[in-house]
Amino acid sequence: MASYGLAEFQSVCADVRKQQLHSLRSILTSNLNTKRLRDSGIVLSEDEVAEADVEALLRDLPLTTYADYQTTLERALEAAERGDEEGYATAAGELLSERPDMLCCTTGTTGAVKLIPRTALTSGPPMQAFAFMDRMLRVALHASIGGKELRLGWRAPIRVLPNGVWVGAVTACGTHKFLEQYDKGNPMVRALFGKSPSPVPVLKASDPHTTYYMHWLFSLLDRHSIVGTFASEILSAVNILLAYQDCLLRDVAEGRLGAGWDTDSTSTPLVAPSDEILAALGPLLQPNPDLATELREIFAAGRVGLLERLFPQLQSIKCICTGSMAKYVPALRQLAPSAPLLSLCYGATEATLGVSAELVEYAELLAANGISLDGNSSAPPAEPGTPHQQHDSGAPHRPQSGPSADGTGAGRAGTITSVSSGGRNSDDTASKNGLAQDSPASRLLAHNGKNGGGPAPPSPPQACTAVPSFQDFISGQDPGQASYILVPDAQVYLEFLPLDVEEAAEGGQPQLVRMHELQVGQLYEVVVTNMMGFYRYRMGDRVRCVGDWKTSPKVVIEGRTTQDLNLSSEKVPDVFLRELVHSVAGRLLPLGAAQITDWAARECLHTTGSGVGHYIFYWELNPSSHKSSTTGLPTSISTTTSRDSMSHKTNNAGTEGSSTVVTTGDVPSLAACAAALDAGLATPNSIYKSYRRMGRVGPVELRLVTPGSFAALAKLAFDRGASPGQFKPPVVLTAASQIELLDGRVVDSAVAGEQVHTLRSILSSNLDTKRLRDSGIGPGENEVAEADVEALLRELPLTSYADYQETLERALEAAERGNEEGYAAAAGELLSERPDMLCCTTGTTGAVKLIPRAAITSGPAMQAHAFLEGMLRLALPDSAQGKDLRFSWRGPIRVLPNGIWVGSVTACGTHRFLEQYDKGNPMIQALFAKAPSPVPVVKANDPQTAYYMHWLFALLDRHSIVSISGTFASVILSATNTLLACQGSLLIDVAEGRLGAGWDSDNASATLVAPSDEILAELGPLLQPNPELAAELREVFAVGRAGLLERLFPRLQSIKCICTGSMAKYVPALRQLTPSTPLLSLAYAATEATLGVSAELVEYVELLSIGGNSSCGDSSALPAEPDMLHEHYGSGAGHRQQSGASGAGATADRHDTSTSVSSVGRNSSDGASKGSQALDGFASMLAPPARASKTGGDFVPVHPSQSCPAVPSFQELHSSQDPGQTSYILLPDAQVYFEFLPLDADETPQGSEPQPVRMHELQVGRLYEVVITNDLGFYRYRMGDRVRCVGHWKTSPKVVIEGRTTQDLNLAGEKIPDALLREVVHLVAGRMLPLGAAQLTDWAARECLHADGCGIGHYIFYWELNPGSHGSIVTGPIRATAANSSGSIIHGTNTASLEGSSTVGSSGSPIPSLAACAAAIEDGLAIRNPFFKSSREMGRVGHVELRLVTPGSFAALDKGASPGQFKPPVVLTAASQVELLDGRVVESAVAGQV
Repeated sequence: MASYGLAEFQSVCADVRKQQLHSLRSILTSNLNTKRLRDSGIVLSEDEVAEADVEALLRDLPLTTYADYQTTLERALEAAERGDEEGYATAAGELLSERPDMLCCTTGTTGAVKLIPRTALTSGPPMQAFAFMDRMLRVALHASIGGKELRLGWRAPIRVLPNGVWVGAVTACGTHKFLEQYDKGNPMVRALFGKSPSPVPVLKASDPHTTYYMHWLFSLLDRHSIVGTFASEILSAVNILLAYQDCLLRDVAEGRLGAGWDTDSTSTPLVAPSDEILAALGPLLQPNPDLATELREIFAAGRVGLLERLFPQLQSIKCICTGSMAKYVPALRQLAPSAPLLSLCYGATEATLGVSAELVEYAELLAANGISLDGNSSAPPAEPGTPHQQHDSGAPHRPQSGPSADGTGAGRAGTITSVSSGGRNSDDTASKNGLAQDSPASRLLAHNGKNGGGPAPPSPPQACTAVPSFQDFISGQDPGQASYILVPDAQVYLEFLPLDVEEAAEGGQPQLVRMHELQVGQLYEVVVTNMMGFYRYRMGDRVRCVGDWKTSPKVVIEGRTTQDLNLSSEKVPDVFLRELVHSVAGRLLPLGAAQITDWAARECLHTTGSGVGHYIFYWELNPSSHKSSTTGLPTSISTTTSRDSMSHKTNNAGTEGSSTVVTTGDVPSLAACAAALDAGLATPNSIYKSYRRMGRVGPVELRLVTPGSFAALAKLAFDRGASPGQFKPPVVLTAASQIELLDGRVVDSAVAGEQVHTLRSILSSNLDTKRLRDSGIGPGENEVAEADVEALLRELPLTSYADYQETLERALEAAERGNEEGYAAAAGELLSERPDMLCCTTGTTGAVKLIPRAAITSGPAMQAHAFLEGMLRLALPDSAQGKDLRFSWRGPIRVLPNGIWVGSVTACGTHRFLEQYDKGNPMIQALFAKAPSPVPVVKANDPQTAYYMHWLFALLDRHSIVSISGTFASVILSATNTLLACQGSLLIDVAEGRLGAGWDSDNASATLVAPSDEILAELGPLLQPNPELAAELREVFAVGRAGLLERLFPRLQSIKCICTGSMAKYVPALRQLTPSTPLLSLAYAATEATLGVSAELVEYVELLSIGGNSSCGDSSALPAEPDMLHEHYGSGAGHRQQSGASGAGATADRHDTSTSVSSVGRNSSDGASKGSQALDGFASMLAPPARASKTGGDFVPVHPSQSCPAVPSFQELHSSQDPGQTSYILLPDAQVYFEFLPLDADETPQGSEPQPVRMHELQVGRLYEVVITNDLGFYRYRMGDRVRCVGHWKTSPKVVIEGRTTQDLNLAGEKIPDALLREVVHLVAGRMLPLGAAQLTDWAARECLHADGCGIGHYIFYWELNPGSHGSIVTGPIRATAANSSGSIIHGTNTASLEGSSTVGSSGSPIPSLAACAAAIEDGLAIRNPFFKSSREMGRVGHVELRLVTPGSFAALDKGASPGQFKPPVVLTAASQVELLDGRVVESAVAGQV
């Protein structure tokens, strides 16, 4: 490798094949007379080698490893140790013709210690590579020419053997060699050391930490740039800086050297340097108290951006950040958010392999733009500790940029002429060079319109806006994945073993490829032949080719072949482990991955108690993140917000480089982090996933070790002679000594699996039941605590309600007879605790079910609702000061002779709450006080009458209403229909101050059942005549339906009801009534279990906490509203935008910022918020145990009227989201154990049954059926809900619910799910009806097995329109739409353009018939379901039929059911429902009639 500049390097790389042949010929020629070559059959003269096909000669040699050379080199070492020069020469001469003067040792941290012989000849390439990189760096960073470099060098000990051979780390030997030359007065070496702020004696200290201390002291006195070998070395030095900052400041102030090792200055003193060193350095110091004061302020600002504040002209940090060092990038980026982290060379003790591609390409960019390059070819000699042992990084380039900290000089990286304010050199000479094809430089030039000529070269101080600064050039790149240009003439011949595809010759010998044969994107192991006598030597580095520079490949290094986790052939490489740990830590730790000082992993062959192996991860956190005064550990592993939790609002790529996150409060425990690692391993590695499921590999274990543990690992290596400039902390631990050391420092550990605890609790609570005993699960409670409970559960079959029906019906029959013993015996087959309720489902989407409930089983629902109420108060500050219009009603229940209640879960819950209210329970009374309606309203004997009275009292207090609540969207719409139908009666009652117009026989509009005299007597005295309000309300009603609720209640903040799942079909109608008010689906629950909470609400509170905002409201939320938590079958698919049109008179500007959610009614006496505690409680629910808050207390209260411009209002954040597709965070400890049955076809191998996956195994984008095991005695119970995983919050999945498995249309195997039916109906109605889909009061569909006259089945849809839109659909104002000859209104239209249509104004023009609407539905189904399309074309399914029913038809479906629980079906299956609707049809049409 010749000494060259950019032009020479371009020339060398122009013909890689030629250069590599020359290198191989030189290697063979130089070692022709060695035993190694002779034994290999290569016995040629130099002239013969010059003519031979040297590549063919090499191919005849086998691949080798260090073991093939070990015996020879150990014989040489033993001879040298004895002083046997002849024996040494003989042994070494078997490999090299030239006598090696050094035996350089590797550290052995990723394998066995190796001895690598070095000669003067073999030392040339690394020195030349570094000199070349140094020149390129001067070009890239002009200011670096005049500055100084803090080189963290240390003269590590070496051994000088009796025959004069040096033995030690290559960096240690290099440093000794340079100091030897320095002492001899070598002018170039002296010039090199003159660039450092540290005097030479600093390097000669006997301890590396003492050396670091002195480096820091002299650099703080003369602040500029940093240089080091590895990222780990710089972080180790920074730890010394932080640990001894007070000592350093004392030495600066006093102008002395000694506070760091004075026993009265520090409890852990450093090793004092020799008197000789102290004598040499002492006279160089002068007292500087002003500087000490300045530095103290800099340190006080914290760790973030520290190095850039300490060194304001910092241009670069030169250290290897790739390969095993990539795990330190987050911590380095925290210390220096914007300074380039430069990995200059890719090399090892065995060979120098490559140079920084980014640096070379930037130099090209400068040259192509006519900017002067440094023409001084007399570059300083190579820095001794830099280009060696650099086993490096990465995968494909991923953007990463660190945030700028205050005071770090964010404006330093401008154009090339403003990189820094000082130190520029104007003596550059002009240079022009060609560009590598498809390099970043060429792409930038193409973007800028340059062709290699460019403008006349400016002098350095002039602005050159076409060329970015080097900082800008690399700002989007991850330093941990820097690429290297392989050097073709560095005295090494390179071959590559393909790893992506197993290639082998007939004899099993892998087929290697040459340097010029690398394929972009392919993964290889590096194989070298070098001047040191190593032939076809497998280095163990994995490299991936990512491109070419000229003809030389560019590679990133993807770890080491010896650094896999591989218990059962799953082969998890180290590069993936780094990505995984960074991802998990970045999501769960408050400072992201920067909070981890170091980490490693290992295989454990036997998990205690299970007999299977598992993986153990060790994490060491920054000392500053440790809280406990007794253990030095954090009271929580993290107090962060989940970075991916806001993924639907934030570009994920933008978070990659984030090094800090300001957070809310306590978050996932150590177990949750372990679970995240476990799930992360399973996501891309199907073998690991399979083995985990089969129980062949146990769950991941995470162990937290004390601060300094990994430094102790380094000390182990130093004690064996390793140099800090060469030590590479392992990613995968294999050495017993390393494992023993870390295991001895563990202070906390946890195994993945929060759900395991829940399952264990469920099984323990019902151990003595017949159901478990008959299933073969009969161990004692202590045995369950030790058992693999997931394995026990997997032995049980999947179940449905039919498996429990007979038992529960026997219990009901016994209770009806008053047979308590029989009831207890039957119910006891499922639950240990006697259930006090048998809650009924409505049976609208299947058979009526009986679900047993006990006091203990009501806890999760109440806790979830209390948590959500606390979150809602934070998101909507005014909601804490206003009232909530709740459409609750005490539905009928039966109280059986043995005291058991039977009824819907909402009815039972409301009765329970009223019972507590009558007993004077203060919390229940406070809950009801939040409603405008007096309690007797809830006790009406008819739901519509209750709704009427709710409206009356709400209208009387309309300016206090901030929210409207109902269990389901259908409840709100049913109540609104009562409002509109009875508005005249309501206005009479308001004006006259009475209660009765709605049911007076002399009132023509009366339709309601009169309440009892007792209720009337209680409510009558509360009313007063108010004709003015009546007149005002009459004007509000006169404007129409659009925006009605927002006009009636000007302070309205939210509509709380389930809008997902089967309720999604009511969103358009609700959106018409409230165009801008958030429609909130707070909880995902069912009678069987509480499953999840609103992801959007939780994530918004996180956003507030990140922004430091707080609102009013005490998080000690009231008990759960009974009819808000049950039968919540949630919503749709991926997020789709939907915004409702604003109605006339609606308050269009209510939601402009977070500080103007409402224009009236703010209360300035809000108490301190405790929302952080509520969120902390939820985070600990996801990952117990709860930990102390990072901030140590509550949020600082911020009054809502204060400006918070960085955070949008909750309304703004949700304005573009479809309420029908709300996502839910699944609750891992809500007394339910989750499994999920994959429904996507490609999830299940052909011919096999789908196997359930666990909660942490859900894959984003996949569709599943929910399977639960709960504390009600239901095991592996198929709920029938379809859910799609759309992301994660912390480690818990976020899901949307895509309907019910029982709600498909499926005449001929086409399986049209209810979610698709909703999509098509909304699209067609939105396109064809004058008010869009909002004009539909309700709709449903069914299968008809025999169409009249044709003998084939078809689908029938039923539409009920708003009362005001009836008349003939043909003659009414349905929107005119161009239909083709087939009657289709969608065929030939870009469906994507229709997706956002929610309402269409009336045109008044001739309109399509009902048949056209049927045709549109048919086309919509055919476009989205190819099986339906095929069945239609083949005549297996008939045309779609559309039937119009009278107003009130769908309301008649729910007679006798609880309004708070009834879910109108999407697909009709009950004969009674079909008969009812068919009896109310007023018009019908078939698609083919168009």
